[in-house]
Amino acid sequence: MEDKLQVSVVIIAKNAAQCIVRCLESVYRWAQEVIVITNDCTDQTASVAATFGAKVVDHLWQGFKEQRNFAKQLATMPWVLSLDADEVVSEELKQSIMSFVAKDDVRYDGASCSRLTYFLGKSVTHGGLFPDISIRLFRENKGSWEGRRIHERLQVEGKVLLLEGNLLHYSHGSIREQIERLLVYSEYFVSDSKGEQVSSWKIFSQTFLCFFTRYIIKLGFLDGFRGLYLALAVSFFRLYEYTRLYENNLLEIATNKNAENHKTQPEILEDL
Repeated sequence: MEDKLQVSVVIIAKNAAQCIVRCLESVYRWAQEVIVITNDCTDQTASVAATFGAKVVDHLWQGFKEQRNFAKQLATMPWVLSLDADEVVSEELKQSIMSFVAKDDVRYDGASCSRLTYFLGKSVTHGGLFPDISIRLFRENKGSWEGRRIHERLQVEGKVLLLEGNLLHYSHGSIREQIERLLVYSEYFVSDSKGEQVSSWKIFSQTFLCFFTRYIIKLGFLDGFRGLYLALAVSFFRLYEYTRLYENNLLEIATNKNAENHKTQPEILEDL
């Protein structure tokens, strides 16, 4: 049996009973501590995680950044590895993590890795989805999640080393799940961007640039149908997001006009 590393693996999960098995199988044998933070689950996520010896804590959802920071606060090991329930540590990456933690080089307070996404049963290596370098491993007192509620980033105080090996990302169990997730992300975007002024030209340009960048500049077409679908899907949701902001602006203008009308009406009555 492998000696367990002084690493706390922290995972956030909601209704992830199916996909979290692969995630846990990739870490529970060598990580000293595994913590799973759940929220609003209606499936067996908690019981599945418990079978792998994970500590399961249910926590009120406030956003991705907040959930990740809460999870890291529960870690008791010197190193923390932050994962999503649909991510799997590859064998090569595991060996890199083990070597990195064992050396405990004082020059580094964190480590990053590339993330390889699988979609419709096949890896996607273009369109901006790979190598998708992100920091996931850090000293327990040196890292925190910053940014908005989505597209949050782990910030580490010291130097970060890029590890060999990929973090495997099985992002969507089905097309329906992908659409539902993108809708959630879009709602966060609209909420966080409230008040931003959006023109019809901005809607068009943002949508077009999103597709052109992913499909042409970042070579999404080399992934065949998967590349085309992902470029179109993400572009559509960019269209949806900015159109929602445009709609909010129109509603705000209408509300302000109604308020002005109510203010001036008593003055009119007084004149009569």
